[in-house]
Amino acid sequence: MELNIHLAGPKDIPGILRLYAYMSDEPVFQDEEKAQTVLDEILAQKNQHLLVGSLGSQVVSSLTVTVLQSLAHGCLPYAVIKHVVTDPAFGGRGYATALMQAAAQIAKGAGCYKCMLVTSRSAKHVHSLYQKAGYRSEGYTAYTMKLL
Repeated sequence: MELNIHLAGPKDIPGILRLYAYMSDEPVFQDEEKAQTVLDEILAQKNQHLLVGSLGSQVVSSLTVTVLQSLAHGCLPYAVIKHVVTDPAFGGRGYATALMQAAAQIAKGAGCYKCMLVTSRSAKHVHSLYQKAGYRSEGYTAYTMKLL
């Protein structure tokens, strides 16, 4: 079965929330009504895209790509990819790579001069995946501040 890459819709919410549980030690977020409200807000923003990779009706991979406007680099926008996740049962099949390629196409279509991928994962196989997809960490350092 071929991976179907599409913008997230209401039917994808349970699968996306299940995938997000793989990114942390937290239990699956259960408030689908709140998740629907947030998804509606995401879909209303022309520069934020929640991509889903599904096999039939099963969500197996997802990521978010956001295009940000900038006054730097000749006023060219840039894109940030976050929350790259694949169900471990479907890992190693190129699904995350296919989603990252789709995200890069969205960024190119928006005229972005670069696409950044941000991760909190430290596992070597995760970084190897990103490097195979063309992302490099040389020359960049990211810092975060927890607010909640």
